[in-house]
Amino acid sequence: MEQPQHQLTTQTSAPERFSFWSYFTGQAMVQTILTNFIATYLMLNGIPLEHIALSMFAVKLWDIVNDTFFGVVFDKIKFKSGHRSIPWIRLTLVLLPVMTVVVYQIPDGLTPTGKLIWFIVTYVLWDSAYTVSDVPIYNLVTMMTTNLNERNSILSLARLFALIGAFITGMLTPILVSERVGFSFGNTAIVVALLAALTMIPIAFSAQERVHPKGENQRYGLKQIGDSVRKNKYLSRFYLGYIAAGVSLTNAPLDLFVSYFLFGSALFSSIALIVSSVPIGLMSVLMGTILKHVDKFKLYYWSNVAFMVLGVVVYLGGWHSAVLYLVLLGLRSIPQGIVLTLNLTFTPDIVEYGHFVTKKDIRGIAFAIQSFAAKFITLANHWPCSS
Repeated sequence: MEQPQHQLTTQTSAPERFSFWSYFTGQAMVQTILTNFIATYLMLNGIPLEHIALSMFAVKLWDIVNDTFFGVVFDKIKFKSGHRSIPWIRLTLVLLPVMTVVVYQIPDGLTPTGKLIWFIVTYVLWDSAYTVSDVPIYNLVTMMTTNLNERNSILSLARLFALIGAFITGMLTPILVSERVGFSFGNTAIVVALLAALTMIPIAFSAQERVHPKGENQRYGLKQIGDSVRKNKYLSRFYLGYIAAGVSLTNAPLDLFVSYFLFGSALFSSIALIVSSVPIGLMSVLMGTILKHVDKFKLYYWSNVAFMVLGVVVYLGGWHSAVLYLVLLGLRSIPQGIVLTLNLTFTPDIVEYGHFVTKKDIRGIAFAIQSFAAKFITLANHWPCSS
């Protein structure tokens, strides 16, 4: 059977695609400095560890609730321009970098309690800004092209660019705050925020919303939105499985523990990170080509199976030798990279299925559930470690 012409023609331009990927780089940069270094920053400001743990848990609860709220707002607000995502994305070009800087500007004169309150309030504002960026950017790709292969390829490479952003911040921040450079965390946050803003700005000028689904201008109440979510059976099935798989994935929180206590050096975790990152990045690059020849769902299903099996193998035998551990880690990262890359590509398909079944366009809720699931997994994985 021949594919429809719109499934064969590339609809986006090269600058447009690059600006989309570049936005993910900046988004990952600010997310990394907030998730990886904030606990250290608070501790250096004299806040007790147990108070940090409790406050992190409290703000993460808001973290996973506000996504659904914004999803409803995203679906209900209609801009006169007819655009759905671009106005929100342009707003975040200012909000997200600014709030990243503000979180790291705790005044020295505050008491530990005052400093904790500053963090909680500013983090809630930062997370709200991040949500305003996350839902529209994932929705944008569904409005850039109707070509499924093109959309899958764009989303696959977005994972790679996000990894690049996380890597840049992960490497740059320790260098800037080290004794050799001597930057404060506040000044480091300014540097990261400026770099992130530079990578996020191009999308405001390059992105085009050329796809406008029928019914997107209709207005629905909360009851209609709720009914549409219930009728979209794949929305709940996919994300219940996504959450179950993510909650059981403990390798990231325990990586430093394994490196120190099993292999005698915390620096071993850096080697392990490189070994596992290379296959994941490679899968992101190749995924667009792979999906032209392989069914996406079958690839996703069997990659999950392979990932679980290799995880058991690493657990049972990987600790006997550092070399064996790294080899097994590299092998496990191949199906892991496939799973992580394909995770991003299913929500647009689910959105289109829901629109076909219910004739209602509630894509904001769907992408909000995607964001909610990712944040819930982060909370579940890191709460035991932080406490």
